[in-house]
Amino acid sequence: MKTLIGTLLILTGLALGVFVGGYVMLYGGIVQFIDGIQADPINSGNVALGAMRAAFFEIGGVVVAVIPVLFGMNLVRDAAHPRSQYKHGFGDFHSGRRHERF
Repeated sequence: MKTLIGTLLILTGLALGVFVGGYVMLYGGIVQFIDGIQADPINSGNVALGAMRAAFFEIGGVVVAVIPVLFGMNLVRDAAHPRSQYKHGFGDFHSGRRHERF
């Protein structure tokens, strides 16, 4: 069940990142830029903000996508390697010596 939820979170994060980065930031920035130029007195604020949105569209997509993808990856990893197999919680130390978790 954790694997399914984790996979859905990863796919949702990627879809949200593409939507926000591609449609809201890139397409919206281009439209805002064109609307600013076509205004009767040119609206320099819309031109500048539209150009910035279109230039930095990938930042918006990455920021939105990172959180659900990280949570999903954590759930998938936890389902593949449950912590219950370790004797001391997270399993970082066992009988005083360090060992690999994976």
